[in-house]
Amino acid sequence: MSDRFIEHSLRAFSDDLSSDAPVPGGGSAAAYAGAMGAALATMVGRISMKKDRSQALEAYIEETDNLRSDFLRLVDDNSAAYARVAEAMKLPRKTEEDKKERQERMQASLLAASRVPLEVAETARRLLDACERGVASASSSPRSHGSARIRGSTGSCSSLPCPEHSTRATSSITSFRRRTSKG
Repeated sequence: MSDRFIEHSLRAFSDDLSSDAPVPGGGSAAAYAGAMGAALATMVGRISMKKDRSQALEAYIEETDNLRSDFLRLVDDNSAAYARVAEAMKLPRKTEEDKKERQERMQASLLAASRVPLEVAETARRLLDACERGVASASSSPRSHGSARIRGSTGSCSSLPCPEHSTRATSSITSFRRRTSKG
């Protein structure tokens, strides 16, 4: 089987997550979930393109598809980063020199490993922003009634049958943004 978790089937990835192996772990699972959310956002954009081809919609599809690729890369980046932590933890600790080397490697690998979940969170925020823009443009469209819409608050998408659902989605996104904003 491939060393890249994104090449595994969903069942195999799930089996890997449930094993006693240190990788993949929560960060990889979060990135995988983000990729699914981005894929759904892209799907809604492509469905909408059947009714209304616009440059804004094409840009939205490209952006969400790129975010999906970013999330997929992060699945493996997270596992690789934590694997380096696990390797450092196995280093010998017999001598003071061993202990010093192990400590330095641990610190460096932990720092590197902490950057990946941050990038997952930042990518999720970019997806949320894209979905928010999609909801805003869908709800302002005169033909928005009955067309596919972005749900947004979880980064996932849904077909929203009427304008009041779009308003609720925008309200959910605004509430989520308030709770997660910096500062």
